[in-house]
Amino acid sequence: NESILTPANVKTGTFGKLFDPAIDGAAYAQPLYLSNLSVGGTRRNVAYVATMHDSVYAFDADTGAQIWKASFISADSSATPLITTVPSTDLPGSGASDVDGTEVGIESTPVIDEKTGTIYVLGKTKETGRGDGHLHYVQRLHALDVATGAEKFNGPQVIADTTCDNPNPASGTTSTYDFNLAANPQTPSATSGNTGADSYTSGKVYLNALRNLQRCSLTLSNGVVYAGWASHGDSRPYHGWLVGFDAATLLPIPRLVFCDTPDGGQGGIWQAGAGPTVDNDGTVFISTANAGAAYCANQTPGNVGESFLKFNPTKGLKVDVSADFATTGFDFWAPGDAPGLGNGDSGVGSGGLMLVDVPGTTIKHLCFGGGKNGKLYMVNRDNPGKFVSGGGDRDVQTFTVNNFYFGEPVFFNNCLFFDAATIQGWTFNASDSTFTASGSTSYNFSGRGDGLVISANGTTNGIIWSFSQGVVKAVRPESIAGPNAQSNVAEFFQIPLGDRSTVKFTHPIVINGKVYAANKTAFLGYGLLNQTKPTVTIAATQPTTTPGQSPGQLTFTLAGSTVGNLLVTYAVSGTAQSGTDYAALPGTVTIPNGSASASVAVTAQSGARNNAVVTLQVSANSNYTVGTTTQASVTISNAAAGSYAAFQQQYFGSQSNSPDAAPTADFDHDGLSNLLEYALATNPATPQTTPAYGVTVPAANQLRLSFRRNLQSGSNLTLRVEASDTLVGGNWTALATKVGTAAWTTATGVAVTDDNSTGAVTVTDAPATGNRPRRFLRLAADLTGN
Repeated sequence: NESILTPANVKTGTFGKLFDPAIDGAAYAQPLYLSNLSVGGTRRNVAYVATMHDSVYAFDADTGAQIWKASFISADSSATPLITTVPSTDLPGSGASDVDGTEVGIESTPVIDEKTGTIYVLGKTKETGRGDGHLHYVQRLHALDVATGAEKFNGPQVIADTTCDNPNPASGTTSTYDFNLAANPQTPSATSGNTGADSYTSGKVYLNALRNLQRCSLTLSNGVVYAGWASHGDSRPYHGWLVGFDAATLLPIPRLVFCDTPDGGQGGIWQAGAGPTVDNDGTVFISTANAGAAYCANQTPGNVGESFLKFNPTKGLKVDVSADFATTGFDFWAPGDAPGLGNGDSGVGSGGLMLVDVPGTTIKHLCFGGGKNGKLYMVNRDNPGKFVSGGGDRDVQTFTVNNFYFGEPVFFNNCLFFDAATIQGWTFNASDSTFTASGSTSYNFSGRGDGLVISANGTTNGIIWSFSQGVVKAVRPESIAGPNAQSNVAEFFQIPLGDRSTVKFTHPIVINGKVYAANKTAFLGYGLLNQTKPTVTIAATQPTTTPGQSPGQLTFTLAGSTVGNLLVTYAVSGTAQSGTDYAALPGTVTIPNGSASASVAVTAQSGARNNAVVTLQVSANSNYTVGTTTQASVTISNAAAGSYAAFQQQYFGSQSNSPDAAPTADFDHDGLSNLLEYALATNPATPQTTPAYGVTVPAANQLRLSFRRNLQSGSNLTLRVEASDTLVGGNWTALATKVGTAAWTTATGVAVTDDNSTGAVTVTDAPATGNRPRRFLRLAADLTGN
């Protein structure tokens, strides 16, 4: 749906850097984006960046201005307890080698729930001064309000809290861990009770908050936030973990806690930063990395390193090969040489899994993933093949990549693209669900998973974006895959990142005419240069509407040029009630690329009130300026809505004068007849808890009667305020009379006020003459012809 950026306008002089606000740490996380978010009453497009300094930023995605910043560490170095990021020097052995910097904080990509306005973030901290004399390494799940950055859902919640007073021991010594068991609830039992398993204690294995790296992007599915863990630089002890947390409470869900090597170690789940993948049925897919031979591919039951895993979360995250997937909710695939891959640090879990559906072919549901062994595998999701020692790979197709693979393939227009030193393009063959090599780029990658992203408007104007050794590059997908593919294809555009080079395994995002990236020191925004904002106005092109007939129409028009779809936001007001008088409106409308206007239809409901008004006001937005004509209205015409018959239909389901619906009946027994309930716009089915009218004596023995009349009543309703000096004999005199929509007529000396916007009426009696020991006022209602 990228309608702005095309190969024609992504070029030098037209496309370039728009802004680069500083951030406080390296960004391993992919930026995230929300459009049309209300921030302080203003609609804005917002980008989010998480850093290794345990900070989350919200930026205006169109200007680069910082909106808010949340930090998970102490603001004051003298704080007690002191919460900091984890220094890379605390990561033992080769653990620091996978950190492009000096600290570890937020290393995974967060995930946003648009429905609740929440961004979920997982942070890692080091804590001292907690009173027990130990160093604590803690991982927490945070839920932040997308508009303010404030914590939600009683967050954050501790995931793991591990003490370790010698995190990076001298040669010949070892680290000692206390897992603080009460703070580590997500610890399933080991299957065979191997006391030599990593982080084993009393029949269980525990997530080590220091040694376990949470690198996988968070994934949100069906109210569950999934997180995966691996290691820092393969430094043991560690396991591969996948845990599902309740999105509303941030607590782990017991059935969704999974350790892939409970009887051994390693088997990290990290996928070069990609998160678990979920198909349309809610099935979760994940790949596991290197482990010792015994703990690969379920050779020791329940241990599934070096495998692609498939889970039905409703049945839990567990290894069960006793029956088919429909019964157990588990299936897997592993290559035939899986037991040897872990020992050579060449496992299959170093890349993310991509799912592709290709209806009408021999194999309709595909799964792609690769590893450090230089291969990319295509597996049948419906029948992955499990593992058979000596039985071959049992996959659909194997692609030769390079000497390792750290990425996620992409699929566009029935073509497969992946970075294998160069970007390779492969074309799909529907006859047997395989691919044929087509073409490749001339430029290479650094080999550290600078992932590919494709933008396109449907099937046209495709662009493959990537980071290659500190440079943003763009190539047309059709140039390296499909019938016109070629080899050794150069990029059609590139722009350097300057001295602010990206960290490894980072991905850009492309949306709404902009390319966003985050690196070691800045959030970078690229887009079309020298763009003048259009001006938006509104007019009522069909100012009236009647239920059952053509809707009213309000048209938004832009002046000036814009490239791509323009999202316009508006506020709704007026006397009409949304959902009652008219169908609810979304608050946004898109003016399509190449068009100068777009309309919003106002559809009246069958029971809409006569003369109710719907008003739209153009809201401020960073994508345009608001013109001089900022609001317009549609009036609902529904004369039948005010009739007593419509009143009967609304409350009694019938327009006949049944005993309950008759004008003289008092259905709710509150002293007001149905006709008076109609005249006073009250509910005849619910007794009035407050008086529908009131009488006061302001001065000179003049009574004053006040009530609120039905503004939507029909023309055949007559209202009379009457007076009498005695209740004997029915001697009532009309003080004020209103017939239909006509003005009030009054007796001499009588005063009437009538607010036509609220229906508030006050009738003041004429001054008293002579001795008036008593005076009575009443309100009467009559219907002509009913």
